[in-house]
Parts: sequence; structure tokens; C-alpha cells
Amino acid sequence: MDNEYIYSGSDDMNIRIWKTNASKPIGITMKRENIATNYKEALKNKFGHVREIRKISRFRHLPKYILNNKLKRQA
Repeated sequence: MDNEYIYSGSDDMNIRIWKTNASKPIGITMKRENIATNYKEALKNKFGHVREIRKISRFRHLPKYILNNKLKRQA
């Protein structure tokens, strides 16, 4: 109900739980951590229109072997 997690199921009876924000820590965080996280999010929102920042925020690092397999499948 709070959009923190996504639940998915499959035909082979597997249920998976995914965090909507993968970098957000699970559990109790200190006040200082919350302030830092909120500040970083505010900066992303404020400067999200800048081309370089938008490029960085969309970038997702993939390990080399996964990236190579992805490229092989696309070819």
C-alpha cells in the first residue's frame, strides 16, 4: 500500500519481493542518514533537467559477463 515493494509471482510457484528503490536501505536508519538521503533526492529533483545529470541518473552498471550476454542476444 505504501509503494515500497513490488510483489511478483510465476507459474512455477515462485513469489518474489522487489524494492521499488533498490538503493534505499532496509531497516532502521539514523537521522543523519535520512537527512543525507533526502538532500541527495532533492538535488536529483532540482537538477534532473540538466543533460549530464539525466544521463548519469539513467546509467545502470551491469557486470561485464552479463553485458556481453545481453549484447550477444541483441545481435
